[in-house]
Amino acid sequence: NITERRASPNYLAIRSGTGVSVVNGRWAVDPPGEYQAGGTTFTYTRPRAQSEGEDERGESLRARGPTTTQLQLYIIFHKENPGIDYEFYIPVEKKRKEAEERETPREAQRERQRQREPARAPLHGPLTVSV
Repeated sequence: NITERRASPNYLAIRSGTGVSVVNGRWAVDPPGEYQAGGTTFTYTRPRAQSEGEDERGESLRARGPTTTQLQLYIIFHKENPGIDYEFYIPVEKKRKEAEERETPREAQRERQRQREPARAPLHGPLTVSV
């Protein structure tokens, strides 16, 4: 999910990892709709009016994923960028594998052992929470 924080005259764009334009490229602005890229379908939306300063959120590109190839996401810039919000998820298996690759063998062994043990924490006194 990639969304402009508010409407602007700028455009979100996607290129394939090899540089082929998918949404908003080739000196043309594409209409809102569904576009295939990276092994998934992106839905491109644009607010009714491209008026600056409105409270309305700007353009967005959304996909359920997962993506299977590299993509380049960029902004076709006309005026100041109002900010971009983005969100993505990494599959749990991939995160676990990446963490294991960074760990030393001893750390990996301790982590595997910790995952097998039931979660227990000794209680040494009353629990106090300060706000």
